[in-house]
Amino acid sequence: MSALTVNIFKNSQFQLFLLSALTLFLFKVFFGNSDSTALIVILDLLIALTIFFLLLSIYKYFYKKDFTPLSFIMNVGIMNAFIFFIISFADIIMSVLFDNVNERLNDPGLVYNFVSVLYILLIISFLAYVILVLRQLRFFGQSRNLKVYFNTMLVFILLASASAHFSDSNEFSFISDTFFILSVLLILFNSVKISWIAFLVKKEKVYLLILSIVMAVLFFVNFSSNTGTNIHSQMLGTFSPALRQFASIIMLYV
Repeated sequence: MSALTVNIFKNSQFQLFLLSALTLFLFKVFFGNSDSTALIVILDLLIALTIFFLLLSIYKYFYKKDFTPLSFIMNVGIMNAFIFFIISFADIIMSVLFDNVNERLNDPGLVYNFVSVLYILLIISFLAYVILVLRQLRFFGQSRNLKVYFNTMLVFILLASASAHFSDSNEFSFISDTFFILSVLLILFNSVKISWIAFLVKKEKVYLLILSIVMAVLFFVNFSSNTGTNIHSQMLGTFSPALRQFASIIMLYV
C-alpha cells in the first residue's frame, strides 16, 4: 500500500466519508424506499454529507499536484468513459446478479441494497472529481476572486436537485423547473470568459478539441441515460430523485 493511500485512509475527512457511506447503507437496509417526507429528507442529507466529506478528503491531495488543465481533462475523459461503460452494461450486470431487477427496485433485499450503495458511491466519486476539476478550471489564470459565482451556482444546483421531489407534482412542479432553469443559467454564466485555454500551446489546443468532441458525446449519452428509463436511471431515481437530478445537472455542466 502506497504512502499516499495510507495518508488518505488516515485522513479524518475520508474516515467521515466512510462513516457516512456506512450510515447510508444501514439507512437503506432498515428503511428501504420509504415515502415518508422525513426519511426522504434524512436520506438526501446523508447523500449530501457523503459527497461533501468525499470532496473534503480528496481536496488537498487534488491540489498538491501542479495543475495542468489538459491532464485533468484527460482524467475526466477516462473516468467518463469508465462511467459510460458501467452505465451501458448496468442492465446486463444487474440481470446476472438478480433474477428480477424491477422487483428489487421496489422491494430491495440486503444484497441489492449493498450493490446499489456501491453503485451510488461510484457515481458520487465520479461527480466529486468532476466538480473539483471544473472548479479548478474556472479559477485557473483568473486575477479576480470568482468563488462567489461558482459557489452560488453550486447552491442553486443543490436547490434544483432537492426540488426534484416536486417534479411529479402538478401543483409544485414549477419549483423544480424554476431552480433547474436558474441552475442552467448560472452554469452558462460560469462557463463564459474562462481563461485557462489561453495558457495552452497550439498542439494542446488540438488535443483539447479532439477530447472535447469525444467527451461531449460521452457526457450527452450519460446525461440521456440519467433521464431515461434504463436500469441506471431507475436505480438512481429509486435511490434518490435528488441525486439523479444532481448527476444530470453536473453532466450537463460538463
